[in-house]
Amino acid sequence: MYIKKEVILPIFLYTFIFFLIIFSVDTFFFSGNNEQYAEENFIDISSQDKKEDFSYVWPINTEDKKIYNSVVNTIFLGSETSNTGSENNKIGSENNTTNTWVIIENNPPIEKINEIKKEYNAPQTNYEIYYVPESFSSEMSRVESLETFLGVVFIREKIYSLLVEINKELFDVRGKFKNKTIKLFWVASLSKEELISVFIHEFGHYIDLYFLISWDGIDPSEYFYEISWETTKVIKKWQAQNDFVSWYAMSNKYEDFAETFIYYILHNDDFFEKAQESVSLMKKYSFFEKYIFMDGELKQTNFWNNENIQPYYRDITKIGINLEKFLQFLKNWI
Repeated sequence: MYIKKEVILPIFLYTFIFFLIIFSVDTFFFSGNNEQYAEENFIDISSQDKKEDFSYVWPINTEDKKIYNSVVNTIFLGSETSNTGSENNKIGSENNTTNTWVIIENNPPIEKINEIKKEYNAPQTNYEIYYVPESFSSEMSRVESLETFLGVVFIREKIYSLLVEINKELFDVRGKFKNKTIKLFWVASLSKEELISVFIHEFGHYIDLYFLISWDGIDPSEYFYEISWETTKVIKKWQAQNDFVSWYAMSNKYEDFAETFIYYILHNDDFFEKAQESVSLMKKYSFFEKYIFMDGELKQTNFWNNENIQPYYRDITKIGINLEKFLQFLKNWI
């Protein structure tokens, strides 16, 4: 069937205009209300991704700390280990008491930690903050709470390499984590309370993937995953809603970890109370107590803003917090 050219052209033109209107309405009228609540684009992190060369990293867990106390004390007391840096004197050499790096004990100044790490070719405990655009650095006061958090003894000892990118504009989500980099978006518009909450959630991914590293063939994170997950995105059939701290925690095992991490930090007392009604939640609470916050630094703390904690949340980062109270607590640990 032959269609005249005069007919095809108007049809094409009207179709183009129709889709242009739909795109414009969606972009300028609706996306602004939803994008700030958008979730992270899930990246399926394979086991291979967690098998980077961590031979130079200082793994930390309860048993390691007990075993290596004497070695660390030797470093600070200088009784047996010389400063020559020779292979026979490095922690990790075959002639020493252990064959791996260790965490520094007794909370010495960060400068001293870095000096010792440099001597033994271990990584510096550090982080860097970048601003996008660079001129946005004039708003540094907005990220003071982030720097306070990262400066806390029991947090900074868990960092060996971390980049934090502060973006003024909205991208597609409030926060992302990948390749040891936390990216925060729409920082100019987020409240300081929500900003630190999103940051702690993303930092939970860092702890999961780069602090809880594979050790003697065992990745401690697997102990957490196996509580509720069959596979990355398949929940065990006997798990119920109250076995997770939030709806978002049920999206995949990595978000479960990050949401549980922030809940343990900001709402510890409420977490423990809810765990009395769920074996899975109690196991998750105990996991963080055993493998990450071994000295009970956050036990029986809560930093909500006097609102009633609800039985269930969609997203832990949306719970209001008393930022002043939280920062005061952190400063006691710097």
